[in-house]
Amino acid sequence: MKVLVVGGGAAGLMAAGAALRQGHEVTVLEHMEKPAQKILVTGKGRCNVTNDCTAEEFLHHVRTNPRFLFSSLGAFPPAKTMELFESLGVELKVERGRRVFPVSDKAEEIRQALLRYADGADIVHDGAKKLLLEPLVVELSAEEKTALLTNLDLLESAGLEVSDFGGSSVCLRSVPADVEQGSAEDLLVELAAKLAHGSRDALNERTEWVLHSISCRAAIKAGDHTSPQELMALAEKILSGEVPPFCPHGRPCVLKLTRKELEKQFGRIV
Repeated sequence: MKVLVVGGGAAGLMAAGAALRQGHEVTVLEHMEKPAQKILVTGKGRCNVTNDCTAEEFLHHVRTNPRFLFSSLGAFPPAKTMELFESLGVELKVERGRRVFPVSDKAEEIRQALLRYADGADIVHDGAKKLLLEPLVVELSAEEKTALLTNLDLLESAGLEVSDFGGSSVCLRSVPADVEQGSAEDLLVELAAKLAHGSRDALNERTEWVLHSISCRAAIKAGDHTSPQELMALAEKILSGEVPPFCPHGRPCVLKLTRKELEKQFGRIV
């Protein structure tokens, strides 16, 4: 049987590993370049794997709808979680409150263990896209429609599925995974205008337009709610060089302040 797992987080990799061990062919769809990145910010970077207690004790501390976890914890209690990671080569320790951490105090070790558990699954990073709940019919000028339809390969490689809908309309069926559905039509109109009225120079220039527009639509905007964990993960990626310190349009998203500038801001010096 072929199994498709959507999302390569901790749960997705666990599901993939379990399906592999039942003899299934597994594909994992993950829009991030590296799976299970959020594990790295859990437990302040150490990853609280589980608690060394019974399933009943665990459920007693679940505040909202513990019944939802009855079957899963009954089949895979905390003891089995510990056994799994130890079988994958992770040494564990129990700390205050019976919290379980890797001896190394590094969440990356847990992430690598899950990747080993899911080894054999086909993890697909590129071209992750989501189907729109309702395909969008978008009205364009004749020139803009022609520009889109002559660049279908380029759009498809970026995660946009567009087809002719007759007259001056096109039908948009899917967008890149990071683009919100409410922004889909604006994104397509913007791309159509750029492809129709921009420079006809070369394919790589048109490719940059497409990728910049998609990145801008998917980026965190002013006023968006962002959790502390997401902010910490983003800061770590910027500091490590994995994410460039500027937006898709080249504007900086990081400011470097000297110690003197900080002291001046806090009134330490004049």
